Amino acid sequence: MSDSINLDNYADLRDISRQFCGDLQTQITGHLETVRQLFRPAAVFGPYLLGSHKDAPRDAANAFAQFKTFFAEVAATKPLSLDPTVPDAIEINFATPVLNPIIYSHEITTRTGPKTVAVTSPLQWVLSFPDQPLSKFRELLDAPKRSTEELRIAALHFAVLHFVVTRNPRIQSLFDALRYPIRSERLPRFGDFPFLVLHAPAGSVRPPDDVIAQVCKYSGSDTVEEVLDYEQWSNLADPVAAQFETIKASLQI
Repeated sequence: MSDSINLDNYADLRDISRQFCGDLQTQITGHLETVRQLFRPAAVFGPYLLGSHKDAPRDAANAFAQFKTFFAEVAATKPLSLDPTVPDAIEINFATPVLNPIIYSHEITTRTGPKTVAVTSPLQWVLSFPDQPLSKFRELLDAPKRSTEELRIAALHFAVLHFVVTRNPRIQSLFDALRYPIRSERLPRFGDFPFLVLHAPAGSVRPPDDVIAQVCKYSGSDTVEEVLDYEQWSNLADPVAAQFETIKASLQI
């Protein structure tokens, strides 16, 4: 697919991809809003979460103890190197999780030497609480004079969301059925800190390096976007139809 992308068709492919990916993102946002209660930290931690909620889950003490262990493992690792201690009660600003498109660095070769460009992968999203987007987390991490407390608050929010989702198989099964699987993954620059990444049923492809070089040259920007993988989307299988195939032979019709 990437071999068919050139400077002449890239802009059209990008615009079509933007429209399609935007529609998917709107659809996923609706799904997240519909089941927002499943993402509530208070339903897991109860009295160990500051706020005006009235939740009192029976296993809150055990869940909070497990979270303390989890946070100690991921927060102290480089490059975060944060104090792994979790207080006896934490404050989390809860709202429906939002989607953060993944942006990664890619090095290309140009006539003037190597160039690093930022590539947006529009069909993979990191889940976060609205007050703590991925861009803010990255800025806090990369700041020359980092605010350790702000970075710790951001890490705590991402860790809480990750813990709430990964310990609840209903959430993962639901989004698997919707064909938007949520997986725990690592991202470049964040070391071993885990994030929740939501994927579309099929993916996107990065333009060839020579096309990226030309796009950056004419746009004056060091940013590009992946475009829809036509082959993947054209050959997308229906899981319900596949499930039916397993029993079709037994039907005597």
